[in-house]
Amino acid sequence: MRYHPLVIKWCCSLASKCKGKGYESIRNLLPLPHWQTIKQYRQTSSSSEPINQENLRRMVQEMERQNCKAIGGIHWDEMIIQEGIVVCKRTGELVGFENLDIPRELSKDFDAMQKESNEICIDDNESSDSESDRNSSSSSSNESDSGKYPAINTQLKAKMICQFFFSSVEGDFSWPVASFPVRQMNSAKLKVLVWKVIEVISKTTIKDSHIQVLYGVCDGSSYSHVFFRKSNVQNWVCYNPYNNNVPTCWLSDYPHLIKKLRNFIVNPDRNMEWSKQKVTSQHLIDVVERKQTKLRWKHVKLSARTKMSVKRAVEVCSEDVVTDICEGSFPLEETIGTRMYLSICAKLFRIMNNSTGIDPSSYRELVKIINWFTKWHNEIKMTTPERGQRKDH
Repeated sequence: MRYHPLVIKWCCSLASKCKGKGYESIRNLLPLPHWQTIKQYRQTSSSSEPINQENLRRMVQEMERQNCKAIGGIHWDEMIIQEGIVVCKRTGELVGFENLDIPRELSKDFDAMQKESNEICIDDNESSDSESDRNSSSSSSNESDSGKYPAINTQLKAKMICQFFFSSVEGDFSWPVASFPVRQMNSAKLKVLVWKVIEVISKTTIKDSHIQVLYGVCDGSSYSHVFFRKSNVQNWVCYNPYNNNVPTCWLSDYPHLIKKLRNFIVNPDRNMEWSKQKVTSQHLIDVVERKQTKLRWKHVKLSARTKMSVKRAVEVCSEDVVTDICEGSFPLEETIGTRMYLSICAKLFRIMNNSTGIDPSSYRELVKIINWFTKWHNEIKMTTPERGQRKDH
């Protein structure tokens, strides 16, 4: 259930006067948000700085309390800014991001990076593949993606927040470390933000040791891949200049990866073929119409909301769907490509989502999956030499 921002504001005011037990008593009479939900709103810290030193100090204290090692990595993602998200715990004022200014020093970093990029011939095509960037494309279609800002006195307003988290190598600790307001994202801007965060974290000490950033994880957006490619030395690895050139790995997180693989097959404009066998959404539509699995129209006809669901993406790329395609109205020989694609995607998610322990055989299976996609990619390059046609594949 979603509550109006004014209801949240009133509940925060009520919680500050009644405390936990009094609030729960009123909640027994009125359909109000849970106490823990209101507690999260009231305890939200606010800062006008993208990287707040007080927040980093609290992170170090929490890491020391949990006895975490000073080794980990950063995760980042972009989100569309919405108004009425948080209520200030001190004043009760409704706080939103709708009038968030982009800091001038951040704009200068973007401009400097753009000048550096213009000196190099770039033919990388950075389309908007991430969910947040696609959702904002309609509202920012008139904005330039060059990273330059108009030479006017008024500051631009942000439309997105690029949020960074730090996670320990043990996997049981994570902490938000930076929130950058941006108008629109590309690889040059991402490079500025990522290395700025890595620099600050690498200079932070815990128990007389500097924190080591060994990896960076993000979604599968094309500008992230361009950034990886430009920052890459070999095999998606580069060297961290703020940590004695220790190798840093660039990774795509598997929940975004499975959603992107799902998007490829449900897109009716793509003409995918594997070994001269069609990989098409028509085979999925046949499964939807027979209603023998969990697959419904919301799985294949995506909206801005349903495309964000990892659960629905996993239900599309599943062995149950593969089995139901075999029992459908299409001849088996016509569905070989689709069934193989879905089986590979299902196996990939099953391996990456395994939290019970490390199975040595999983590494061999991952190598087979990588080889399968690599062979397919080389096949497309051979049969479709023109880059524009390969993009439509």
